[in-house]
Amino acid sequence: MKRIDEEIAPDEVEQRKKHPHVSEWWSRLQARPAFALAKFRSLHHHRLSPARSRPQTPESRSRCSTSPKNTEKSHADGKIRQSVSDGVGVITFNNPEKRNAMSLEMWEGLGSALIELRDNPDVRVVILVGAGDKAFVSGADISQFEKTRHNAAASEEYSKRSEAQRALLASYPKPTIACIRGFCLGGGMQVAMLDRYALRL
Repeated sequence: MKRIDEEIAPDEVEQRKKHPHVSEWWSRLQARPAFALAKFRSLHHHRLSPARSRPQTPESRSRCSTSPKNTEKSHADGKIRQSVSDGVGVITFNNPEKRNAMSLEMWEGLGSALIELRDNPDVRVVILVGAGDKAFVSGADISQFEKTRHNAAASEEYSKRSEAQRALLASYPKPTIACIRGFCLGGGMQVAMLDRYALRL
């Protein structure tokens, strides 16, 4: 994992805040998925450029012309959201009232989203974000533990099922970016470390 914001030193941030054009720069910084993608493209333009990465074929041109520009879907009762726009897949941990704490259903929803974006040929890069401004992922949803980890066998099953989803991310064939804002603890830290890049906002 690499931090793709590490070249922006704290003193430079303060200097840019005082710049006459701060509103434009700061708004781009706050637009987490868009800013992360812009940073990623600036570092790896050759990987994301269709002209350089793979030649256009009649089939690919047809696919691009008929596929929707923006698609959205949810998993785990809406607590995992996925969307695709212009070749960028975004997965959102959507449990802000619990600082995006992960239930077992959310882990499995994350796995489903990762598989669908992995198998979508139009998706070139995947960005993971937390809903709200308090947390990326604050860890496990401990309110579930009485039901899902009440004994040794249940705990083992919980670990096996959640680890299977993290294993998908560990071997993910497409570039992944974690946009981290707020708390990033426990399972959230594992997710961030498994992503190829982490952008701290």
